[in-house]
Amino acid sequence: MSQLKVNSIIPVAGVPTGGGGGVTQVQKNATISTFSTNSTSYADITNCTLNITPSSSSNLYIATFSANIVTALASSHNQQTRLKMFIDSTQIGGDSTYAAESSSGSLQFRGAANMRAVGTFGTTNQVTFKMTAATAVTQSTVYIYQPTLIVMEVSA
Repeated sequence: MSQLKVNSIIPVAGVPTGGGGGVTQVQKNATISTFSTNSTSYADITNCTLNITPSSSSNLYIATFSANIVTALASSHNQQTRLKMFIDSTQIGGDSTYAAESSSGSLQFRGAANMRAVGTFGTTNQVTFKMTAATAVTQSTVYIYQPTLIVMEVSA
């Protein structure tokens, strides 16, 4: 069996000014699970947490989240699904709100939720990315289907 070992791969067009820009690692946490809540307090979305250990503290992360959401509405209650993204305990994205209004309680909000965050790791220790969700009113339930969280480390 042969092995190929390299220290770097340089694009045909050359290395960008500053010498960085290559993706050094990708972590993905995709699931077919369903998460639901009727709490106004943020809770971790089930199976939507991942760990990554940066190779350099100056490297960038690009974190993306996507999911399908359904909001079951209660009579005479406007509903909001609220999402936040964290790296360890620091919020890096979010306060995203997906809203629906109801006077009869027969409506549902159905749609795609997407979020992105870009920043510098600032450490070479393992960090944890996670997504949280909450509802605006306890009379309604939020369902999050097939949440996917992807984090890329990009050399600086």
